[in-house]
Amino acid sequence: MTRSRHPFRRAAVLAALAVATSALGGYAASASAPDEPAAEAVEPQGTVRVATLVDRQTFDPHMSEIGNFLQYLQPAYDTLMRMTADGEIVPMLATSWEYVDDTNTLLELKLRDDVTFSDGEAFDADVVKANIERGLQSTGPRAALIGSIESVTVVDPTTVQIQLSAPDPMLLMELTSVMAMMISPAALDNEDLDLVPVGSGPYLYDEGASTPGDKYVFNVNPDYWDPSIPRAERLELTVMTDAEARLNAVIAGQVDMAPATAEQAAPAESAGLDVLTELVGWVGFSLADRDGTAVPELADVRVRQAMNHAVDRDAILETLGLGLGETTTQIFPPGSPAITDEVNQMYPYDPELARELMAEAGVESFTIPVTTNARRQTYVEAVAGYLSEIGITLDIELIDAGFIETWLDGNHPMPNVIFGGRHPFEMTKLFLLEDSSFNPYHTADETIATLFEEAVAAPDEDAMFEKFIEINQHVTEQAWFLVTHFESIVYLVGPNVSGVETYPNQAVPSIYGWSAES
Repeated sequence: MTRSRHPFRRAAVLAALAVATSALGGYAASASAPDEPAAEAVEPQGTVRVATLVDRQTFDPHMSEIGNFLQYLQPAYDTLMRMTADGEIVPMLATSWEYVDDTNTLLELKLRDDVTFSDGEAFDADVVKANIERGLQSTGPRAALIGSIESVTVVDPTTVQIQLSAPDPMLLMELTSVMAMMISPAALDNEDLDLVPVGSGPYLYDEGASTPGDKYVFNVNPDYWDPSIPRAERLELTVMTDAEARLNAVIAGQVDMAPATAEQAAPAESAGLDVLTELVGWVGFSLADRDGTAVPELADVRVRQAMNHAVDRDAILETLGLGLGETTTQIFPPGSPAITDEVNQMYPYDPELARELMAEAGVESFTIPVTTNARRQTYVEAVAGYLSEIGITLDIELIDAGFIETWLDGNHPMPNVIFGGRHPFEMTKLFLLEDSSFNPYHTADETIATLFEEAVAAPDEDAMFEKFIEINQHVTEQAWFLVTHFESIVYLVGPNVSGVETYPNQAVPSIYGWSAES
């Protein structure tokens, strides 16, 4: 059976975002755990075996991206809050939260008092302060997304206050993600934290049973603070970069779940597997060297616009995505109010216009080095075929280990990027500002910087999104990216496992609620 979710779960996710922003018309963001009797414990059951698309990046959550790497981190670490499959932000290590000032810049969190890390250390407000301060000082790719945090104050062992430099519409959502994964205070300076996680999560990493690069094993945490969450006795994550191998492994019952490609959805369904789909993010290229440092031709906006007109997005989606997804020219999240039809119609397929723009720029032909991985090779070759028609050659380099690092190291002028952003604020912070992690050549644009400041200071939510619409239109006109479509993930689930759901704009299901029959 194929189950598809509406992109972005717009109502639920935007509601969760709305309570975090300054654009509230006087409301204060707050939430708390329901005042109900404690749920009964659920006995862990069986082994859940997962085939993963990529190898573990790091077990240090503050240095990690999200996407496919979440499944390596969530077993070992808890976050302050948690996002549900319906996009609701609910308590986790924080039992409640509330902005306690009139400007929505002072967030107070109440914390659990019954949490112990895997090394025996206790969780409290001092731990939260130490973790957040570590994250702010880290060089992790998502550190900028908590950059609005100015200071953290311990009020008492179960109360912490977070002071912001300005209202932040993404803060609560970031407190559900990797930068809010709590590391044991005794492990914050561990030299081997990237190899061995030390958290308070529902599973314990079994280093002895694991083989880095191949299989990662987690056993259920018998002392976990919330025994009511359904869990397996054992969780095995096996790296399988080959899509055909993953499909065959799920059909044969060798693994219980795996990411798949669009063309595998039909045969998987015929084999009796549960096929989950979710529209998660954009696929395309960052024209990162837009100042022409390594490739001078990219400095001319007409060349970048020509590249956008040269590609037939509809044909690419139909041929390679089998219609699972939506064509787009934009990097903001699918379903976001900042997405507009006007921007989406900015670059119709028009190779003749593309050649005219190249001629106006005085460019006849040139070559661009492009990085991608084996999974995206066919896609990049398809785009290369279109660009060759206007005199542009892509020199394709396949990189599997360290592929994401090529997006931000400043040595790759046109990396192939696949990114599932959750809010225009997040995308602007990560990609569009001069100091953004994914703006490795540090292109500065005063229009974007000014509009972003105005968005953050907007008096209400509608005014905030109006500014993000302007940012979207400007950056698309400037052709900072060559985006072809929003991609739908395809995820296969076998009959032995239950509780698996897709999540808004997330590449893989979260681990919460999984259990096995045997």
